[in-house]
Amino acid sequence: MKRLFVLLAMLLAFSLANAADGKSGNGGNCPYTGSWLGYNFDGMVSWTSQVHEISKKHGTMLLEIPFPASSFNDYGFDAVAILSNMKGEWKKIGGNSYFYRAVSFAYDANGEAEWIAKLTGTATVLGNDCDLLHLTDTVLRVYYANADPFLADDSYFWSQEFDEHYGYRIRADLP
Repeated sequence: MKRLFVLLAMLLAFSLANAADGKSGNGGNCPYTGSWLGYNFDGMVSWTSQVHEISKKHGTMLLEIPFPASSFNDYGFDAVAILSNMKGEWKKIGGNSYFYRAVSFAYDANGEAEWIAKLTGTATVLGNDCDLLHLTDTVLRVYYANADPFLADDSYFWSQEFDEHYGYRIRADLP
C-alpha cells in the first residue's frame, strides 16, 4: 500500500510539474466530461462523479461522496435519514482547468429539510491521455435549510477546506 501511495504521489507530482500552464495533456484540450473515481489526500478512495457537457465551456455534474450525515447533530439538527447526492455545474476557466459548484440536501426521517451542503473547487485534467484529475481550492460549506447558499456566502454555519486531491477517469476499455 505504501508503494502504491508513493507511486501515485510521484505520478501526480510529475503531472503537476508539466501542468504549470494549465495546458498539460492534449495541449489544453482535455475534457472534464466523463466518469471519475476520486481519492482524498491520504490516497483513499472517497468519491465518484459523472460530468456532462452542455457546451465546451460548461456543463452539469453528479457527485457521490459518502458523507457522515449525522456530523451536524451537535448544531441542533435531528438525525438525518437521507442525504442526497451532490448535483451541480462546472465552467471552463482556461486550459484544462474548470471551476465547479455542487449542492446536496439532508432530510430527517419525517422528510423535513435539515441543512444544505455546497462544495466548490477547481478541477484540472492532466496527463497525456487526460486521465488524471487534480482538485484544488476545494471548500465545503454547510447552510441552514432556509438559507440561499448562492446569494450570501457568509450565511454558512460550518466550513472546511480540503487539501489537494485527485481522481482517475473511469474508462470502458475492452479486454
